[in-house]
Order: sequence, then structure tokens, then C-alpha cells
Amino acid sequence: MRLTKFFLLSTICFFSVTVHAQNELDAIRFSQQGLGLGARALGMGGAYTGVANDYSAIFYNPAGLGQIKRMEFNLGFDFYQFNSNATYLNSTQNATNSRTAIQSLGFVMPFPTYQGSFVLAFGYNRQANFTGGQNISVFNPSQSILDGLAANSNPRFDNNNNIILSDLASYAWEQFLLNDSAGLYVNPIRGNVLQSSELLEDGGKNMFSIATAIEVAPSLFVGGSLNIVSGNYSYIRTYREDDVQNRYEKFQSLTLEETIETDLTGWNLKASLLYVLDDHFRLGLCVETPTTLTFNELSTQMLSSRFKVAPAPNQPLSFSDKLPSNNFEYRLRTPFVFSGGVSLDEPNFTLSAQATFTDWTQLQYRANSESFADLNRIFKTDFQQTIDYAVGAELRSVFLPIRARAGYNYQMSPLKFRDAARTQRTTTEDARQTITLGAGLLLRKTLNIDVAYVRTTQSIFGLLYTGSAQVGETLTINSIVLTTSFRF
Repeated sequence: MRLTKFFLLSTICFFSVTVHAQNELDAIRFSQQGLGLGARALGMGGAYTGVANDYSAIFYNPAGLGQIKRMEFNLGFDFYQFNSNATYLNSTQNATNSRTAIQSLGFVMPFPTYQGSFVLAFGYNRQANFTGGQNISVFNPSQSILDGLAANSNPRFDNNNNIILSDLASYAWEQFLLNDSAGLYVNPIRGNVLQSSELLEDGGKNMFSIATAIEVAPSLFVGGSLNIVSGNYSYIRTYREDDVQNRYEKFQSLTLEETIETDLTGWNLKASLLYVLDDHFRLGLCVETPTTLTFNELSTQMLSSRFKVAPAPNQPLSFSDKLPSNNFEYRLRTPFVFSGGVSLDEPNFTLSAQATFTDWTQLQYRANSESFADLNRIFKTDFQQTIDYAVGAELRSVFLPIRARAGYNYQMSPLKFRDAARTQRTTTEDARQTITLGAGLLLRKTLNIDVAYVRTTQSIFGLLYTGSAQVGETLTINSIVLTTSFRF
């Protein structure tokens, strides 16, 4: 089980003696909401709970849908680019990955009423993007991945003194990576190898939502939504160690290929209200219930090795073993999420701000396994409550149908500590910080074309494998979101 800790933006994983995606880092990845949807809202930093007067309200504050007086069709795209600079043993390598996807597709339908309003909305929304990657290539004079395998394995042998192939370490023994020519359980590789790792991640979390809003009193709107969550996550990693300096008599190289394919489903509810004061000030409040996510995960591993001379009499120069695939189902319960926002709306500008509270200690895995009990204890001891905030502004031209926007979004780390030894508390450096810029064009008061540029940065820390030196990583995510909405 991967128990190494650092704050995850959704994008980094590392080695262990078994390949499973159910750990505390994946819990963060699958639980985080993302910044939201819609180019207008994102251009204002996602500070939209107190604005919420277009289709994007279905995500930020369903009660705000009650402000919409005409039918609205919405279509949005996200052009997403991920960039990683990973530093390991004083060497830095770059990795990039990108994805273009539909971000939103929805419809808002107001119904005629004698007074107040009644509005329904439904649609598809891309809630989070898991696209990522990492590259590492550096000579390590003192460590090998075999160190961790040797230290954490407990080999078992049958009555004929043949090793029982039950985990990665046992296959390494079978390939003479943890086995000398006399059959003794040893680790002959003690560093002095070129270590390289190539990781690609893909996937995302989607929501299919249906929402309603009602004006229950003058300027007071209440609303709610039912959200059906689905998604997938893929992880493909190739790790190699090579004797490039010819330090070993027999060993030449080893390669470990790992894949994880995960499908997820779940649902939750969101309830909210919006109050409009004097047609200028808006106050929005929203609560999202926990989501019980069900995961179906298929993981595979393949270990290969090559030798310069046979590692033992009557043995080949190379070995390759595909370990049995592991298909596993488990559940994760996410925390409640509370958010509140305010906005000031004037003829030439809109200012907005919001705060979001999440108690990450309420995360909980649900499965019949002791490893999950250990993870649930980690949630209680090593996670924390967070308050995230966002601010945004929109300027509107008096003479032209053009709007300019800017925003800032700050998300605290759910983790208390940035290292496994629990000696360093997380700080603002570990937070996920986003700046946004946007523009909009309104044509004939019916067609909105909006674009937003979203730049997220974060520093994270982790391990290449159990017992390795620390990997420091600087992540930069750039997105261009394009949204078109038509009201009729």
C-alpha cells in the first residue's frame, strides 16, 4: 500500500510492492471538487456562489438558477495542459501532458409563474481532470528499488524450498534480483544505477446534474441539485534501473511496468439559497452532502530483468514475468462541503468573494480490509479542516458589449504534514493557488461567448519508491476554457 504523503493535485503516484490506487492521496484526488465550470465563473476565480445567474449555478449555487428568466443552452470546452518539473537527487526533468474535453453541456428552463420563479436545469459537467505525468532520470550511487522490496517483504517457501510467488519481491527473487547463485535471499544491487521513471495519467470526474430553484419570497431563492458522479482514472508507469557504469559483474538492468485502470460512480445532493438585497448585493450559501464513491480497479505489474552473464548455472540472460492482475472494488465516503459567497453588482462592474469549508478528517474508505482501517486512522490523525477562498471581478463597458474579468483562488492542503516523518507542517507553499483572467462578448443580448485563462501552481513532495530520496515537484496547470451560451 502506498502510504507516502504529500499533497496531490491529482497527478502524481509512486511505487510500492503492490499496485493499488486506494490510498490517502487518491482519496484527495477523487474527493476534490475542482475550480468549477463556465468561462465567466472561472474568469472570476470561481468566486461564483454569490453570483450564480447563469447555467454555471448548477455547480456553484443551484438557488441562483431562479434568477434566470429565459431558457438557456450552454456548451463549454476545456483545453488543458499539465506541466511538471520533478527534482530528484539534484536533477530536474520536465514532463507535459494535455487533454481537450467538453467541460459543460446543459439546458436551463424557467416555467411561467404568477409570482416569483420556478426553474429547472440539467446537464453534463466535467468536475475534475486527472491528466498528469512525471519524468525522472538520474544516476543514484547509493540506492535501488530493491532496497525497499528486500526490507518490506517476507518470503515464503514451499516444502521443496521453492519460493511462493505471491508479491513483487517474490518475483524479484525468482529473477535473481534478490537471490544469489546459491539461492540465498540477498539484495546484490546496492545503488550505482541509472534510475529512470516515466509516468502518464489520464481521466477525469464527471457529473450529470438535475437542479431546481424557486423564489419562495421576494428576492429569496432556494434550490437544490441531484448529482450523478462518474469517471475514470488511468495510470501507466515504466521504471528502470540500468548498470550504465558497469559496476556489477552480472546485473545489467531491471524494468517494472505498472498500470492501473479505475472506474468510479457515485451520487450526492446539494442544497442552497441566494438572497438579493436592493438589487445590488447577493448572499449565497450552499451545502453539499458526502458522496459515496464506488471504485472498480484493475491493476497489473510486469517485472523484467537482464544480465550480462547468467546469474546462476543453467539460467537465461533475461527474465520477464507478468504478475497476476488484481481486480478490486472498494468505496470512499467524501466529507460535507460548506460554501458561502457574496457579490456586489453595479451597472459597470461585479465584485465577488467566497469561502469553502471542508473537514477532511471525515474521509472514510469502506471495505473489509485492515489496510483500509489503517488509512481511515491516517485521515483522522494526518488530515485537517480547510478553509479555501476565492475573489473575482468583472468590468463591463458602457459603450461596447465586452466584459473583462480576473480572479484568484486559494485551496489549502488537506494534509497536516508534508513528510512521512510528520516533522514539517504544510504551509501556504503547499496550497493550490490559481490566478484567472477572462473576457466575454454579448451579442444581441442573447448570445454570450466567454473565454477564461486559468493558471494553477503548486509544490508537492513524494517518493520515487519506498525508501527513496525525496522527490520535489513543481506543478503548473494551464487551461483555456471556452463557453458559449444562448438565451431565447
